[in-house]
Amino acid sequence: MKRLVSLCAVAALGTALVACGKKDETPAAAEAVAESSILTYVPADTPYVFASLAPLPKGYLDKLAPLNNQVADSMSGMLEGVSAAIEQDAGDEDAEGAALMLRVAQVVMDVVKPETMKEFGFSMTSSSVIYGNGLLPVMRVELDQPEKFMPRFRALAEEESWALEDATAGDISYVKASLGEEAAILVAEADGMAVLTLVPSVFEGDTIGVLLGNEKPATSLADVDTLTALADKYALIPQGVGYLDLQQIASTFIDGPSGAVDTAIFALGGESPAAGLDDVCKAEIKSLVGVMPRLALGYQSISADRMDLLTVAELRDDIAAALQPVAGSVPGMTSDSDAMMKFGLGLDLKGMRGFVEDKMTAVADNPYECAALDGMNMAAVQMVQSINQPVPPLVYNFKGFFVELDNLDGINLESPSVPESIDANAVLAFDNVEGLIAMGQMMLPPLGMMELAADGEPVQIPQEMLTGYAGEVFAAMTENTLALSSGKGASGNAKSLASSTDGADPALMVMSVDLAGYMTLMGDIQESAFEDLGEMEGMEDDQ
Repeated sequence: MKRLVSLCAVAALGTALVACGKKDETPAAAEAVAESSILTYVPADTPYVFASLAPLPKGYLDKLAPLNNQVADSMSGMLEGVSAAIEQDAGDEDAEGAALMLRVAQVVMDVVKPETMKEFGFSMTSSSVIYGNGLLPVMRVELDQPEKFMPRFRALAEEESWALEDATAGDISYVKASLGEEAAILVAEADGMAVLTLVPSVFEGDTIGVLLGNEKPATSLADVDTLTALADKYALIPQGVGYLDLQQIASTFIDGPSGAVDTAIFALGGESPAAGLDDVCKAEIKSLVGVMPRLALGYQSISADRMDLLTVAELRDDIAAALQPVAGSVPGMTSDSDAMMKFGLGLDLKGMRGFVEDKMTAVADNPYECAALDGMNMAAVQMVQSINQPVPPLVYNFKGFFVELDNLDGINLESPSVPESIDANAVLAFDNVEGLIAMGQMMLPPLGMMELAADGEPVQIPQEMLTGYAGEVFAAMTENTLALSSGKGASGNAKSLASSTDGADPALMVMSVDLAGYMTLMGDIQESAFEDLGEMEGMEDDQ
């Protein structure tokens, strides 16, 4: 399996992208949103949502099923052990609550197995959505066989000795499973969907009806183009698209609740959290939240071999524009390699200093009037003073680094040691690399043995510098790049990366993980560790 998960950190608003560009293909999200019945239950002003509105590819599901079972079994066993250990402290109410939550998580791990999902009436191709009705979370999943869901859930509750309370909210029948004295899970089957929500235990009547969808919202997410616009903006596919509206959540606490659910929540706590704030404080706090008003996330592609997940931190226009000079250029960082793990950070420190100095000076010259933000005023003054301290010019030569790891062989967990072989590449983007190497030669004399020149030609690193690693490692250098490579094709890789120009497009951060390769590696390491433990004298097999 190639890279299964690709995660890109992005600072973006409008067309200002700082790490990942859009894909070329246009997703069919508009059609999926228009045809979705599940979104008609989601309020248009929901503060957070993640919707899966189209079936996952069959090839992906076929590969996911056995992996899903293995992960579920592993996690379930681990959670069972932790839960049992916590339950030994039966007199501690916090411990009992923690044990209960762990047991619920263990049950969830059992339910997500494909064969168990069928028992509950779920289908691997069902649409689903997790959203906020006000601040409270609600999950809806379309059922393939609705008649199976509640009987199977009641059987599960009996198996787990959960006390269920039957109730109704308008036309919807539901059960209430208490999680201690403060909270409860409500479970229902309505309109061919499984509906679950987490509520304060004292909630009842109309508020519960709103959460469970006894009446659909006057304006739903299906009536507006919020998800369609989001999917189009970031080339997200309907299998996964969502957001977290930080401005709206902050406004709920600052301006007070507006909907029935949030009004009921705030009534439990008495005075509003923002009751002591004047209009100036409210406006200034809102302006701070407005720096990053929303997080967006979703899938850009899913296939039998690959899943691309995009996470976007959207920024205010002026902040996004000011951050553009902060991203650094690192060769190889934006390449589409199939390495098992890849991480890169691009950072122009001169640009970063200019950004921080500009923003902190603005606060220091025009401090916030709100007393609650005095700490930020003081921090801004201190930051400006720190920035004005002299810094060695060499520091500003740093532009970023990039590391990719494809394979590790010969790891021995019984006694710490270096691997027998490593397939890996590393790149340092640095203005005047020759000067940096010259400084290194003063501290590490063996570096002087290397005939490393800024011509991009690879040179093998002396074995005595590798602290026990027996494999070959090559270095190549140009005026602004130092590349290191070990393993297959190390010499050619070092030369290629040092001479690469694909780092010309700045990027703040790129990270990717091939989960299949990573889990295989971890499995091999664990198997080796258990073999070593089994050979220890006096160790029983079950231990």
